[in-house]
Amino acid sequence: MKLFLNPVKLMFAKYSDMIAVVILVILDALFVLCELLLDLSIIEADEHHIAPQVFHYLSLALLTFFMVELGFKLYAFQLAVDHYWYGSHGILLSVKSQADHKVHKLKEENDRLLHQISELQEHKTAMTFNRNLSFKSTKRTSRGKSFVAVSW
Repeated sequence: MKLFLNPVKLMFAKYSDMIAVVILVILDALFVLCELLLDLSIIEADEHHIAPQVFHYLSLALLTFFMVELGFKLYAFQLAVDHYWYGSHGILLSVKSQADHKVHKLKEENDRLLHQISELQEHKTAMTFNRNLSFKSTKRTSRGKSFVAVSW
């Protein structure tokens, strides 16, 4: 048992392996960011919406890799699962709640802007209609009084 644990501990203690994990974390963050930008329609997706699914599954694949790595680390360093998990669980919940809050604020801002756009379009339509009504012609009656006739 110890013969197997020592090489695994050495593997996780290598500087190059730690750099690889950091690079994968950054890559996962980019995947999540791209997926978020596609979900919020900041970046236009293709017709079949394949790109958001690709980024989602790439992110899930990296998450699976991290979970397997975590399992190996727990086994190799013989840490108690409760002691290790509670700290990381709190961090994950904090990051998730912050991300949810930011997404909610972006959606509210998007809704507000869409409402503003629709109001401006209605205003433009009303102004166009009023301008069409302003083409009036004045006619005189036989008694010399004038009246306004609206031509449409």
